[in-house]
Amino acid sequence: MIQDGVTGVLTPPGDVEALVAALEPLMRDPAAATEMGARGRARALENFSIDVEAKRIADVYRGLV
Repeated sequence: MIQDGVTGVLTPPGDVEALVAALEPLMRDPAAATEMGARGRARALENFSIDVEAKRIADVYRGLV
């Protein structure tokens, strides 16, 4: 779901230094952080909303009939 650097940041689990390195630029540039958040929200709504998921499930059932 997350596109690294586009809709969020990805870091290895437990790697505090990587997390700090990923978040520092966003903390220094709140506008960039806001834009990234907006892109993440838009991606979630376009690809993972209830309506989208319901359509996908309905398409699967239609394919079975």
